[in-house]
Amino acid sequence: MGEYKDTIFLKKIYNAEQKVFNKVYINPNSNSWHYERLSNFGSIRKNKIEKSLQFPFGKWISLYQYKNNLYTYFPCDWGTLLRLEIDAKKYTEHSFEEEEWQIKSIRAVSKRKFVLDIEYSVSKTNRKVIFYLVDDKKGIAVLEHVGSTGDRKYQLLIKNSNIKKIPMIINECNSKAIEFQFDAINYISLLNNIGYYN
Repeated sequence: MGEYKDTIFLKKIYNAEQKVFNKVYINPNSNSWHYERLSNFGSIRKNKIEKSLQFPFGKWISLYQYKNNLYTYFPCDWGTLLRLEIDAKKYTEHSFEEEEWQIKSIRAVSKRKFVLDIEYSVSKTNRKVIFYLVDDKKGIAVLEHVGSTGDRKYQLLIKNSNIKKIPMIINECNSKAIEFQFDAINYISLLNNIGYYN
C-alpha cells in the first residue's frame, strides 16, 4: 500500500473473475518514472531541431483539464495520446501510429502565433495547423487543426521539457480499458480571452 500512500484516486475497478483491474489516480510524485516514460518519444530523429528553444519548434505533449485544473495524462492505451515533434522540415505525430508530415511552409503571424502548411508523406494529404502560445512560463500552447473542408479541431499542449510543472493523472490497467474522461475545454473562449480572436 506504500506505493499509493497519499494518492488521490479518481476511479478504481477490480473484477476478480475476469482478472481485470483499472486504477485512475493523480500522481503524487513529480519524480516518478511515469514522467520520463511520457517524455520519451521512443524514436527521436537524428537531424538537428533548428531553433529548438523557440516556439513552436521542439516536442509537445497533450494536456487536459479536470475540475478546472490542468494535467498531463499517462493513458492505459498509448494510442490515445497525442505527442508532437516539430523542426523546420518535419511535423511528426506520435499516437496510434507515427505519422510524419513535411512542412511545406511556416508563417509567423506574431511571436506567439504560427501557421504551418503540412503534407502527409504517404498520401500527400494537405493540412493546416496553427499554434497559439498561451502561457510562456509553463510552455503551454493550443494547436488548431484546420481540415480541407474548413472543420477545426483543437488540442492543448505542453512543452515536453516542462511536464513536471503540471500534475499527472495515471490510468493504470492490465488490459485495454476505457480512458479517463476529462472535461471539455472551450477553446474559442480561451483564445478570445487572451486576445487571439478579438
